[in-house]
Amino acid sequence: MSRALRRAAVVTCACLTVSLTAGVSLADVTPDDKARVQQEKSDADSRVHNLTGHLHDTDEQLTSAYQALQETQSKLPGAEAELRQAQDAEAEAIADEQRARTAVEVAQAREGRARDELAATIESIESSRQDVARFAAQIYQEQGGIGELAIAMEATTPQEFADRLALVDTVMDVQHGQIGRLTTAKADKVAQEALLEALRVEKEEAQAEAQAALQRASDARVRAHDAKQALDYLAAQQQAQTAELETQKAATQQRLDQAQSDQDRLEADLKEIARQEHILEQERLAKLERERQAKIERERQAKIERERQAKIERERQAKLERERQAERDQEAARERDQASRSNPAPAPAPAPAPAPAPPPVSSSVLTRPCPSGCWVSSEFGMR
Repeated sequence: MSRALRRAAVVTCACLTVSLTAGVSLADVTPDDKARVQQEKSDADSRVHNLTGHLHDTDEQLTSAYQALQETQSKLPGAEAELRQAQDAEAEAIADEQRARTAVEVAQAREGRARDELAATIESIESSRQDVARFAAQIYQEQGGIGELAIAMEATTPQEFADRLALVDTVMDVQHGQIGRLTTAKADKVAQEALLEALRVEKEEAQAEAQAALQRASDARVRAHDAKQALDYLAAQQQAQTAELETQKAATQQRLDQAQSDQDRLEADLKEIARQEHILEQERLAKLERERQAKIERERQAKIERERQAKIERERQAKLERERQAERDQEAARERDQASRSNPAPAPAPAPAPAPAPPPVSSSVLTRPCPSGCWVSSEFGMR
């Protein structure tokens, strides 16, 4: 994760912490407060989902990194063994090269001796040639170039003849010996030249083989060292990657724990808001019920008051009717008295007709009194 993303995540968590610390007063929750908490809860759910997925991906990457690191570390012993073998082979090649150098030095010494022997042989051949040439020149100068028989025939006595023949044999033996030595020296020269060439070739081959073996061992050591160094570098990289993934996992886990804590707290806030709303709704319904009951009670009291007023009005009307009836009775009595004074002993006048009853009032309450003092509840005389 880049530093910018980490910084943004830290700022987001800090802002969330501040907003949650400010919180809402659950005693007087408004619709805006509830909407804000629901939005924060939705954001927290989204963060928990994303961080859980990120943590899962990090775990998979960490598992792969651990497997790769274990695989690399399992190759290190083989690479170290191969490096040790290459180092041992290089040391052996160095020893072989040193032995080859020693052999080359020995061959060079033998070559030097062979060169000295060849030079001595060449010198001996040259000396023999010179001896043969001097001897031939001396014989030629002394004897005039005559042959062996001429030398013998010049003798004057038999003894001189025998001496001359012995001298000729000796000279010939010396000449043949010198020629034989010259031939042998030439053969030795050819053999020494062949040996010298063989020693030179052997020296060059031994030196070339030692150099090639040393180069092969050195190349093998370099390859083994490079392979070991590459594995060490790869292991170091994988360890650093594993450590980075561990750090990312810890940071992600910390953010996930914080987001889950925020999620739980916001969930508790929403539950508390729902509880408060339920309480407020119950209080509202209770208030409505009280208002309804109060209205019913007011209507009942109003009905009772109307009935009472109607009863009072009926009693007043009945009283007025009785008073009017009494006045009519008194008027009738006065008229009878006057008539009796103007016409003595008249026949008694018939009793006046009773006053008509007031029209019945249809109502569900008592409307008028009956003769026995009770109240009639309807115009049909039902009580």
